[in-house]
Amino acid sequence: MTGAMLLELDLGYFLNLLKNIDIGKTGKIMIFNDRGEELARFENGGLAIGHSFPKPLLKKLLIQDSSGTFKYPGLDDFHLTCLHVQKYPFVVTVSREMKDFFSEFTAHKNKLLWALSIISIFCLSVMFLLFREIVSNNRYLNALILSNRKNKNLILRLEKEHKVLTKAASVDALTQFYNRRFFVSMAQKNLFLTKKNTFSCAILFIDLDRFKKINDTLGHRVGDLLLKKVAHRLIRCTRKSDIVSRFGGDEFVVMLTEMSAEENISPVVEKIIAAVSAPYEYMEGHQIITSPSIEIAV
Repeated sequence: MTGAMLLELDLGYFLNLLKNIDIGKTGKIMIFNDRGEELARFENGGLAIGHSFPKPLLKKLLIQDSSGTFKYPGLDDFHLTCLHVQKYPFVVTVSREMKDFFSEFTAHKNKLLWALSIISIFCLSVMFLLFREIVSNNRYLNALILSNRKNKNLILRLEKEHKVLTKAASVDALTQFYNRRFFVSMAQKNLFLTKKNTFSCAILFIDLDRFKKINDTLGHRVGDLLLKKVAHRLIRCTRKSDIVSRFGGDEFVVMLTEMSAEENISPVVEKIIAAVSAPYEYMEGHQIITSPSIEIAV
């Protein structure tokens, strides 16, 4: 051979052309010859020497241009792109571990997870506080309902007792007529209405003849039965608008209200005399006859 030509290729300069490729912390840019021998390697720290992949894996990767994710025992998962340089016996590969490849995404995902966790904890705390507040309010509401129910029952009982006491204070226990005090109150109101409406009214003071003798000879039980019978007959002789009362003993007072004329009073008095004077049968085996003495004020 009469001569020779020596060609030198600055692989560092060649790799510098690929410096803008983002290889992260674990990436590598490698140049191989057509026999799979590593000629140069650029890592995060700069140029490096030595083999970074096992030869069986290199033979598999450098067969043809390829790009994808690969797994190999003892190595972390990595993504590799392999390209044969046209007309030159070089193969350029760019590889990067998958965990490094997704590091930014993983970091962002972790931030989102932390933010979501904090928001979830906050929402759960708010829901817990709301639930506790609802339970507390429900407890208070139930207590209020129970208290209202008790108060309602108490009010009903007080109203019932008030009615009983009012009735006891205003009604004669034997005849269920108005007593003296309540009759006076009712009579005053009716007198006012009578003057206002130009009606007439009459007050009848009724006293039973020989009642003391009946009590002394036949006993108070018969006397009470006689008073009940007299009260029943007085009710039949008067109207619903009239006021019938018992002042005590054998004294009854009747107020005839809203009489259109004084002439209408006498028939009512005569009716009362006839009714009360009629015989009373079956009074503990006795027949009793009595008569009323009636004083009239118009």
